[in-house]
Amino acid sequence: MRCREIRVYLSLICRAKLFSYMSSEIILQQHAINYIMKGKIIFTFSGVLYAGLMITKSGPMTLEFNCRFGDPETQVLMTLLESDLYTVMNACVDGTLNKLQVAWNTKLSAVGVVIASKGYPETSTKGCVISGLSQVQSTPGLVVFYSGVSRGANGSLVSWGGRVVLACARAGSLRAAAAAATAAASVIDFPGAHYRKDIAHRAFSK
Repeated sequence: MRCREIRVYLSLICRAKLFSYMSSEIILQQHAINYIMKGKIIFTFSGVLYAGLMITKSGPMTLEFNCRFGDPETQVLMTLLESDLYTVMNACVDGTLNKLQVAWNTKLSAVGVVIASKGYPETSTKGCVISGLSQVQSTPGLVVFYSGVSRGANGSLVSWGGRVVLACARAGSLRAAAAAATAAASVIDFPGAHYRKDIAHRAFSK
């Protein structure tokens, strides 16, 4: 599954058209996996390996490796996963993942837009009451992931970090998903809330 992260407010588009599936596989193999294989392998790793890559004018560059799910990358990806995640994780533990056919929804695209708090990424603002969540969450094709959220007075939801929530939309095209996610982000509001309005636009011209 090809995705592309937009790092400024940490939003993400899935089924990216900025490069082909084949080229992404080559990049992952040559510039990530082979990089790991240069070192000594002293144990068997079973789990999630998240590789952070950047495509530059000089070619692909490996920035980091994390033994965890990426955030918010995973949030957008999971909306397109058709296989049961628990089954996939069990197969990792049992060493039978190569026998499992992991199914993805390849007919839809997904776009996530992060709504950040005032001052992010340098700092963050806490305790601001969030509105519009129920309206977005009741709309078909949309899902809201909570990141920097806590309970406030009278059970209200308040901001509690830099990246507060992610509005994710699925649609038949990347353009439609981006429009829906951006529209959803405009409904979710709290003092100082801000988000990018151009997520995925670069991919439209590819």
